[in-house]
Amino acid sequence: MDERIKIISSDLLDIDESVVSGFDEVRKGRLERIKSEEQRKEVYTSGVLIEQIRPEGAELRYEKNGKPYFVNNGLAGQKLMSDENVKNISERYFNITHSSGKVICVWSDDVKVGADFESTERIISPSIVRRLCTEKEKEYYNKISSPQEANQWLLMLYTEKEAVSKLIGSGINMNFSNINLDEYCVETKNIHGGYLSIASYKQ
Repeated sequence: MDERIKIISSDLLDIDESVVSGFDEVRKGRLERIKSEEQRKEVYTSGVLIEQIRPEGAELRYEKNGKPYFVNNGLAGQKLMSDENVKNISERYFNITHSSGKVICVWSDDVKVGADFESTERIISPSIVRRLCTEKEKEYYNKISSPQEANQWLLMLYTEKEAVSKLIGSGINMNFSNINLDEYCVETKNIHGGYLSIASYKQ
């Protein structure tokens, strides 16, 4: 795993409203809109992890696609006019992913990151192959004789492509079959009973 990229994780936490009061308005708004208790805990736990990696004095900002990152600009309380203003300012990039009662935060001061985590117990429908795989990947998949091995391979591939989509901020509407993993740095590790895939741009 790239040593420039760090990982912290947590089980779902019970919501403490005194902690919520310190969240940014975007995360507070998400908490207010969500009805499911488990989903609220996921959003809350994500916020706790984000605050744990916040550099001292850093401001939480959002890219145009809604992807958050920290800027340590030394201009507390002042609004930056555009992203062009932060090119020479220290930044911390991060991405949050959650599944099966775990929340994982992947972050770096050096490279932009995208991450996805899925439990190894998840069953992926073979019907996803058309939307997920390139022609080369379809050929490889069709050669796997064991249904269990085929499911694990699809599951790992899904996390890798989801990590890339989160890296580039394209969202779930992206056609994953158009993603060529060779164009990115993608690493996958088995952690917490699942696959954690982390994507970054090739340098």
